[in-house]
Amino acid sequence: MFKRLTVSLFLPVIFSLFLTMIMIACGEETPQDQQQGVQTGANVQAEGPTYYVSPDGNDSNTGAIDSPWMTIEHAADAAGEGGTIYIRGGVYHQAPQISKGGRAGASLTIAAYPGETAVLDGSDHTLTTGITLAKGVSYLKLDGLHFADFRMSGVVLDGSNSYIDLDNLDCSGAENGLRMTWGESGGTTEFGSVDHVTIAGGSYHDNQLGIDCTPGPCDNLTLTDVRIENNGVGSESYGADGLGVEMGSPILLDGVRSINNGGDGIDLNSRDKRPVEGILVRNSVIGDNQLMGVKLWAGGRLENSVIYGCGGTPLQLARFSGTSTELVNNTVAYNMWDPAYAGRDYSMTVGYYESGEEELKNAHLTLINNIFAFNGGPDVGGPTGIYLGVGVDITESNNLFFSRDDCEIEAHFTPLECYAQSDILGGIWSADTGQGIGDMVQDPLFIDPEGHDFHLRDGSPALDAGTPEGAPLNDLDGKPRPQGSGYCIGALE
Repeated sequence: MFKRLTVSLFLPVIFSLFLTMIMIACGEETPQDQQQGVQTGANVQAEGPTYYVSPDGNDSNTGAIDSPWMTIEHAADAAGEGGTIYIRGGVYHQAPQISKGGRAGASLTIAAYPGETAVLDGSDHTLTTGITLAKGVSYLKLDGLHFADFRMSGVVLDGSNSYIDLDNLDCSGAENGLRMTWGESGGTTEFGSVDHVTIAGGSYHDNQLGIDCTPGPCDNLTLTDVRIENNGVGSESYGADGLGVEMGSPILLDGVRSINNGGDGIDLNSRDKRPVEGILVRNSVIGDNQLMGVKLWAGGRLENSVIYGCGGTPLQLARFSGTSTELVNNTVAYNMWDPAYAGRDYSMTVGYYESGEEELKNAHLTLINNIFAFNGGPDVGGPTGIYLGVGVDITESNNLFFSRDDCEIEAHFTPLECYAQSDILGGIWSADTGQGIGDMVQDPLFIDPEGHDFHLRDGSPALDAGTPEGAPLNDLDGKPRPQGSGYCIGALE
């Protein structure tokens, strides 16, 4: 009895040990690895070994988990195509220059060890940049690393970099949290453009500038669920924006939070000097930035987004002739209330040009299901309406305006030019333009605008008053549209 029980009890153990030996020999994950989060199946690459770096490591070690290296640069040089480098928790006074990456299907990955915080620290002010990807380095992923207090930048892409993934990074205390491309003041890109850069998650905060692509171009650029906050606050320097991409396309910003930056929240395509296709900002919140909210110089689409509390014009759009700009289901409210920015006089400009500039032509604007409310306050010269230049061609319906009684819409391509709220209600705007179906002039009844809650209260005129034409399938919260008997106006159902 005893012998039969012993064999039956230990057979599973023997089989498990045998299976583990096979997995190790084949380079697969063991159940222990999976439990500890050393690698997940989604991150396993067919080629390349895994190495480890630790603050108490030594570059003469083997790089194994129990014999880690000390410097990230040494590990990157050794890992090769498809390699993975895990950075153990701790503080690193290093500024690695990455001189080679991976290839298609075999990216080089440099990641914080799961569950641990790895910080590259430049607080002694002797180090310029946290990590630099040298010219031409491509197929590389950085994941979960922290960069703090470097004199110039947390992360730099010098140029000619392709297929770069920057996931869950935390960059703070530098001149630039992230800088892409390098150029001279005249706008010449010295080391080439970057393309196929994906920035997913993470926070770029308390820098002079959050994320910067100057002069660019940064093509095929995607940002998802990224927080860009408190950059350039208190700075007197020009250009202390949250996100600035001066050239590039296509660009997708999805779920970006650009909050409380000293300059603009989002500034796209200022140096392109021509219409650009493939610019999309959606599901984003841009708030409390000291200057502008969103600038789409060369056109694009803004949808499902909230812009609030910005000191300057919350939307500056279409500064080049021939642009196409679409605004669908956005909420633009309570901007330009700070007396420090008195004199700002429009809650949106489309086709605006300064004296001496060439008059803009053929700037098409689609404006559907948007709220423009309570923009401009008594301490900045009063409430403000929207500005549409002489070269604007508009498709417009189902918008709610509630900012400026005497000139809610200033349109320089119409006979009246300045349309009061009564002109919108009385059908004059519609008669002059052939637009304006479903427009309204009423308080949208936000739940708590002081607390930045721009959901609609019961009884809001914007509830179920929109059109399904062009409306996103879900609202800013991710709720399917419509929630009631019709589509709501604004970013939130």
